[in-house]
Amino acid sequence: MKAERTLAVQIPAELFERLKEYLAARNLKQKQFLIQLIENALDGETKAE
Repeated sequence: MKAERTLAVQIPAELFERLKEYLAARNLKQKQFLIQLIENALDGETKAE
C-alpha cells in the first residue's frame, strides 16, 4: 500500500462553489480531480524540460 499525505488549502468561497458545480456536472470527486490536476501539471512540466 502506498503512503498518502494530506494536502489542504484555503480558497475563496466563490471558487469553492464553482469547483463543486464543476465536479458535480462531471461526476468527479474532489480527490480524483485534484490528483489528475497535479499529475497533469507535473507531467507537462517534465515534458517541457
